[in-house]
Amino acid sequence: MEESPNGKTEAYHVEQSGLDPEANMKDISLTEGNLVYDDQEQEPEIHVRTWVAVMAMCVLNFVQIIALQGPPVVLANIGESLHNTPTQTWVPNALSLVQAVLAPIISSASDTFQARKSILVGSCMVSLIGSAIAPGSGNIYRLIVAQTLIGFGFASTALAYSVPSEILPKKWRPREFSTTLIARCT
Repeated sequence: MEESPNGKTEAYHVEQSGLDPEANMKDISLTEGNLVYDDQEQEPEIHVRTWVAVMAMCVLNFVQIIALQGPPVVLANIGESLHNTPTQTWVPNALSLVQAVLAPIISSASDTFQARKSILVGSCMVSLIGSAIAPGSGNIYRLIVAQTLIGFGFASTALAYSVPSEILPKKWRPREFSTTLIARCT
C-alpha cells in the first residue's frame, strides 16, 4: 500500500483475465474502508461463499414463511391433539409476540455492534432448537415454548434482508432482493 499525493491509500488489484499479473494491474482507491473502482467496468469477483450466504438467506425467508403460516392452518387439530383447545391460540401468537418485541432490539444491536453475522446465526440457532422441540410436544405448553424459541429466529428477519446487500456488489443487489422476495412468497 502506498500513500498518494491526494491523501488516498491506493491498493493494486490483479485482474483474473490475464496470465501475466504485472501487465494487468489496475488501480483501486481505498476511501474510508470502502473500495472505489477507477474502472467502472471492473467488478469484484463473487466467491462461492457469497453465493452460499445469499442462498441461505433465501432459504431462511422461505422457511420462516412456512413456520409462520403453518400452525394457524392446523390450529384446531393441534388443540384437539394436545387436549387443550382454550390455549391453542397462543401457538401462533407466541411466535409473533417474541418477534414484535425482539426485532427492534436485534436490529439496533446489529447496527450498534456491527455483529450482524453472529446475531443472525445465534438467533437462528435458538430458532432451530425450538424447531427441534416442537414436533415432540406432548402438551400445548411445550409447543408454546417451542414457538417462543422459534420467534427468536423470526426477530432476525430484518437482518436477512440487510446481509445480502452488504456482501454483493450494487449490480447484483436488485436480483438478489427479488430472489429473496420470491422465496418469501412461495
